[in-house]
Amino acid sequence: GDSLASIDEGLAQIAFGGLAAHVLRKLDAVEVASQETKDGRQSHATPCNHVPRAPVGSTFVSDFTWMCTLGVRPGFERYGAAAYFNEHAQLIAIWWSHGQAMLTQVDGERWIHA
Repeated sequence: GDSLASIDEGLAQIAFGGLAAHVLRKLDAVEVASQETKDGRQSHATPCNHVPRAPVGSTFVSDFTWMCTLGVRPGFERYGAAAYFNEHAQLIAIWWSHGQAMLTQVDGERWIHA
């Protein structure tokens, strides 16, 4: 099986140069401090996608939390997450919308699930 490091690296490759590259954006100081977008609006706040302050050390985010309100077939995982990367494009945290949790590698099985 794949090591955790290779799975994290694969996610970074998708976020920075693959299918999700079009939504990757650099966080600015205002967003990290207050979770507002650059134009001052609150970022897509609904109960399932209200994301707490970006984790310390995060520089980039690939945010798909807006998808949390979309339906899925019974038995499937709900959509909605945001992946946070440091300045070296390394995955450092994942906001899991339906678990309402900011996860890091120390979260073990929950990290792998996210």
